[in-house]
Amino acid sequence: MSFPNNEMNQIRGYKTLFFVSNTGEERSASGVVSTIRPLQARFGGTWISISTIKNNDEQGTKNLEFQLNNDCYNRFCNQGLWPLCHDVIVKPVFEASDFEAYRKINQEFADAIFNKNQGCESPLIFIHDYHLALLPELLRKLIPRAVIISFWHIPWPSLEQLQLCPWAEQLVQSLVNSNNLGFQTKTDSIRFNKALRKFLPDKEQIQFQTPHISHYPAAVKWPISDKIINKPMDSYKGISGLYQLNTKIILGLSIDRFDYTKGIAERLQSIEALYALRPELKEKLVFLQICISTRSNIKAFSDYEESVRKHIDRINQKLSTKTWAPIILVTQELDNIFLTQHYRAADFLLVSSLRDGMNLVAKEFIAAREDEMGVLVLSKYAGASEELEDAILFDPLDLHSSIEALNTAINMRVKETRIRMLSLRKHIYENDIYRWAAKQVTDAKKIDSLANELS
Repeated sequence: MSFPNNEMNQIRGYKTLFFVSNTGEERSASGVVSTIRPLQARFGGTWISISTIKNNDEQGTKNLEFQLNNDCYNRFCNQGLWPLCHDVIVKPVFEASDFEAYRKINQEFADAIFNKNQGCESPLIFIHDYHLALLPELLRKLIPRAVIISFWHIPWPSLEQLQLCPWAEQLVQSLVNSNNLGFQTKTDSIRFNKALRKFLPDKEQIQFQTPHISHYPAAVKWPISDKIINKPMDSYKGISGLYQLNTKIILGLSIDRFDYTKGIAERLQSIEALYALRPELKEKLVFLQICISTRSNIKAFSDYEESVRKHIDRINQKLSTKTWAPIILVTQELDNIFLTQHYRAADFLLVSSLRDGMNLVAKEFIAAREDEMGVLVLSKYAGASEELEDAILFDPLDLHSSIEALNTAINMRVKETRIRMLSLRKHIYENDIYRWAAKQVTDAKKIDSLANELS
């Protein structure tokens, strides 16, 4: 893989580089982790996460008591901001004590970065996601000349939804302390600009230079894995053997967390309806659902997981034969190599998100298909649908649309499959994770240069 030298040097030119996220590299099933890991591997730098702060705390939990982290992560982030930003599929809950915990955790991150910075005047600090929205302003006070890039991985809410959060103005005020502020889609960046005009109509209210605001669709590493050397056909045989499948079976694949935003219930409904409409697919088609538990101590998520499991059991009890079950549920977390083998084995990948910032699973599937085969069936509500025009796009809330998309994938001829996958792979190759990061650094430096001229 070759890169324009000027773009790569924009990143390599910084002696001090920080990647900052709530989740650390110890967790593999995360879009944020999938984004940061290859960047740190290529460019070095220090990765600051909640786990590294805990590990560096001499008294263990001195400043990060369990209740404080619980109120921040489980409550303000995942019972407040998460549903708020996903079209209020579940009603968001906001409490003053939770926001105070959120503020304190963000301060802990700011202090950790300041201490590790060791006096560098202009470090490059790449902040990821909604857990750390107050961090740009806190860092600007501690390291005024820092080059701060903030990337919001999940959807940005409409202005009407945003105002359900009592501290929306503080979040916006902090984020504009970034040099560059990135979102997944054009819609997200437009929505943020509306919020900016609402809460900070006077530019004099912005303490730092107004940031560059744009959309940068999150990307994946290319090639997806340097360690996969077997051919896609070998992956197909291996996965078929693992799950004891007929080697002529049509294999559909979905990979999610047990999350109400992923449209798993709607997906199961469409699968059941497909078998009813096309009984000849019984014992010829299997759906492999890989689903990882997430936020299980939050009732909305644990209830959803229980509901999905019961739904799958009911379908399997209704349709299974002695040698075949329509749905195979896998709940253990898979490493990247094993996950890539699943991508390569599937005839199609089904993504049915009801609201999704991007969905990197869709892009990983494309990057894994060196055989130029496989069909991507993609919800129109996933951010990736704005880019991946050669996927089969559908509305997961419309049963007819879902069934039509599945039939299209199952019946697609080899020639059309290759044409579509070639186009998708070209797009993923030309817009990989390294170019994604380099573009944001380039735009951040423009604001940094302007700020220096005005100071």
